[in-house]
Amino acid sequence: MTLIEGDPSPTIFQYTVGGFPHPHIFVWLRDGATFTAEGGVTINNNYSLVVQSQLRSDSGNYTLRVESSAGNATISLLLKIVCK
Repeated sequence: MTLIEGDPSPTIFQYTVGGFPHPHIFVWLRDGATFTAEGGVTINNNYSLVVQSQLRSDSGNYTLRVESSAGNATISLLLKIVCK
C-alpha cells in the first residue's frame, strides 16, 4: 500500500481474526522486530493498524501474528509512504 506523506486523513488497516479456540496472542512486527505504537502509526484493538500522520519514516513491512493453542497465522502489509 502506498500513501502520500502529509495526507491529513488517517488510514486504517483492519483485519478479521477468527478460529477455535480464538487467538489469544497478538503480536505486531515491523521489519521483523516487535512493534509497539510509535511515530504516526498506532495499534487499535489488536486487529487494526492506524496510520495517523503519514510520515515517510513509518514506511516498512508490518506483520500481524496471531496465536492460539491450535496454531498460528500471519498477515503482512508493505507500507510505503512517499513524498507528494
